[in-house]
Amino acid sequence: MSSVPRALFVTYGGGHAKMLIPVIRDLQRRGWDDLVVLGATTAGPELRAAGIATVGYRDLVRPGDDDALRYGVELLAGSHDPRTGISKEESTAYLGLSFEDLVDRLGESEARDRYARYGRHAFLQLGPMRRAIELWRPDVVVATTSPKSERAALRVAQEMGIPTVRIEDVLGLHPRIHPAFVPDVIADVVCVGSRIAATNVVAAGVPESHVRLTGNPSFDRLAALAPSAGVALRRRIGLDDEGSLVLFTAEEDEAPALRDLVAAIEAAVPRARIAVRRHPNFRHAEPDVYLGVPKARVTLLDEEPLDVVLSAADVVLSVSSTTAIEAILRGRPLIQLGPGTGIYDTALLSVDDLPLYRHGAALLATDTDSLGHAVKRALTDGPALAARARELFVPPGDSARRVADEIVAIARQA
Repeated sequence: MSSVPRALFVTYGGGHAKMLIPVIRDLQRRGWDDLVVLGATTAGPELRAAGIATVGYRDLVRPGDDDALRYGVELLAGSHDPRTGISKEESTAYLGLSFEDLVDRLGESEARDRYARYGRHAFLQLGPMRRAIELWRPDVVVATTSPKSERAALRVAQEMGIPTVRIEDVLGLHPRIHPAFVPDVIADVVCVGSRIAATNVVAAGVPESHVRLTGNPSFDRLAALAPSAGVALRRRIGLDDEGSLVLFTAEEDEAPALRDLVAAIEAAVPRARIAVRRHPNFRHAEPDVYLGVPKARVTLLDEEPLDVVLSAADVVLSVSSTTAIEAILRGRPLIQLGPGTGIYDTALLSVDDLPLYRHGAALLATDTDSLGHAVKRALTDGPALAARARELFVPPGDSARRVADEIVAIARQA
């Protein structure tokens, strides 16, 4: 191994890329200038926007990959969105090499059947990740927790005797979208952000000796927020010192029971101001159509920075968005919306995807009637509820350094 180890980072999607950005910067400050960052799908544009050079699946294409590229072109129409900032060439390479890997392992007929049923969740790119590790020859492989490329990279690295580090994003759970044929991988070091996640990964088979309570690097920014960060926004929307702001962080294009949710809050806390902030990927509907209620009753805060919106809120409502954890770290009481509220009770989105309420980190509204009571309790006992929840999580501010320390330590042991 050279005096300065080479690390290969593998991540998929913009949210997970944000976990790696502060870690990569920390390592660079230490003189680790030999870093290869494979940003799959929207991770690439996110990393490049932060000034971090990336590689992608197009860098793994070799002479003789004509069949793979034909597969990529075939699958491109139903999977590529140029608005994401991903090039057509990268999407073609990603889809083509990923599908050819399925064909190599399963045969074409079964590969097509699996892709037709699961889409991208059918992938476990063992072949492409073997190419990546053989090409860049890292001394340590670091990956985030999505299935597919990350798990494949960790598995191949372990087979080749290369140390591995996995960074968990939320609670260390296995979402229902991860099929059984994409098995979990026990990395040499597993970095988690909470005692909840530590318990969950150990229950899933990770030895306690592998677990490190580091915190989540993407939340370190919250430590720099001033206590008054949300004051100006509250004033701007006409909220006085006695008023209360109840924030709903939406996760899909539609909120079918939003009208009922608003009515329940207004009935329980007549002076409360209600605000909605939609996920950046789901802002296609016009505000009037989306809200379904007069703007005077609900304030849409899509254009405001998330950190400022959370700072302005007195209570945060969520189903299973990661903004729920950010609200907890910001010291805001959290209410999770159960299926009886009519909000996002779907096959792909449920309160039990992020069951903070099961650990005492959030209140649960089982229906619209209990929602009103939960909001009143959160406004009354907010500081105590928030403090209890925060005790379960590593405070933000130093997580990137802790993760970087683990990468350095395991690379030196190799």
